[in-house]
Amino acid sequence: MNFCSQTANTTTMLYLVFAVLGLHIISMPIALGVTVFVDTDENIGKLKVCIYGLPIFIKKLNLERLKARILDNEGQKGDDDTESEQNDDKEPQKFGAFKRFLLDCVIRIVKRIRVRNSELSARLGTGDAAVTAMTVGSFRVAYSQVCAFFGISQSCGKIEPDYDTECIKFDYFGIFSLCFADIIVAVSAAVIDVLIKHTKKRRSYANITAE
Repeated sequence: MNFCSQTANTTTMLYLVFAVLGLHIISMPIALGVTVFVDTDENIGKLKVCIYGLPIFIKKLNLERLKARILDNEGQKGDDDTESEQNDDKEPQKFGAFKRFLLDCVIRIVKRIRVRNSELSARLGTGDAAVTAMTVGSFRVAYSQVCAFFGISQSCGKIEPDYDTECIKFDYFGIFSLCFADIIVAVSAAVIDVLIKHTKKRRSYANITAE
C-alpha cells in the first residue's frame, strides 16, 4: 500500500515538474536580432539573424547579381501572366480559404511581436533632386507608420537624402521578442474566428432554407 502511494506521489511530482517546465518554455520570450546592411557604392549587402545573440543565419548579398535576377524575373513575369490567370481560375476554393487563414495567423502573430530595440540609418539618392525628395519623404512616412504599429520611438531612425549621387545606403539593427504562448494565442484566436464565421454562415443558410 505504501509502495503504491509512493509511486502515485512520484508520478504526480513528475507531472508537476513537466507542467512547470512546459509553462516556463511557453512563456519564455524568444529574442531575435536582425541586422540588414546595404551599400550600393560598394556593391555589398548583408543579412544577419541571431537568436539570443547567437547567429543562426548570415547571408552576403551581391547587389549586381540580385538586380539582374530581379530584372530577369520581371521579364519572365509578363510571359507567364496568362498561364497564372488560368491556374488561378482552377484553384480550389478550399486552398484560397486556407491561405486566408494562414495570412490571418501571420498578421495576429506580427501584432504580438515586441520590439526591444530598433536603430535605422539610411541615405537615399536617385540622381534627381525632386525624385530623391519624394522617395525620402515616402520612406519616412512608411517608417513612421511601422513605428506607430509596433509602438516604438521614431527617434531611433534617420533617413537622409543624397542629392549628389545615385545610391542606397541602408543600415538597420533590431531586437524582437515573441513567446510560444503568443503564437498559440494568435492561432487559437484565428481558429475561433473561423469557427464563428462558419457557424454564422450555417445559421443564415438554415434561416433562408426555413423561409
